[in-house]
Amino acid sequence: KTRLVQATPKKVDDEVYGKTVLAIDTVDLLPVRTQFFDKKGNLFKVLTVKSWKKEGDAWVPMEQEMVDVQGSTSSTIVVTAASSSAPLLRQ
Repeated sequence: KTRLVQATPKKVDDEVYGKTVLAIDTVDLLPVRTQFFDKKGNLFKVLTVKSWKKEGDAWVPMEQEMVDVQGSTSSTIVVTAASSSAPLLRQ
């Protein structure tokens, strides 16, 4: 079960998206889908998190797909390993 949360920027002209609508899992409180709308209110992109993994105290999105609805393209990110104890790289 999910709940929808809509986010609208204060200054739409300064932003890429006119609004976003997130579907939040009511049990884990994790976003499972985010819809991005252009400034005219048309659906632009959809980000779907297909799987999550709990790593220590953190949740890691293991597979995500971004669909560009207007451009008819998509990209998928698959995380093959995640560790909450890995050292952070500093530059």
